[in-house]
Amino acid sequence: MDTVVSVLVLGFVLSLDNFRLAIALGAFKLSWRRALRTALVFGLWDTVSPLVGVLIGRYFGLQLGGVAARFIPIRSDLLSSMGLSIMALVLALGY
Repeated sequence: MDTVVSVLVLGFVLSLDNFRLAIALGAFKLSWRRALRTALVFGLWDTVSPLVGVLIGRYFGLQLGGVAARFIPIRSDLLSSMGLSIMALVLALGY
């Protein structure tokens, strides 16, 4: 059950990026037809991207094996610290 909730929360959080972009596109007063086409394209890429990512991850997981298990936590910590430093810079600049 925890896995299902985690995947749902992750999917929701990732969809906020498209939601933000859709709000910006709404300022252009697109026709309903154009808005529907845009939503379909977003949905297509949101479907294809995770599938491709899983396939690539599976390939590298099989190729790298145990080596990846040692380096993935280091990499995620590095990315988290980079994200926090970027957020601090943006807040310091007043954006």
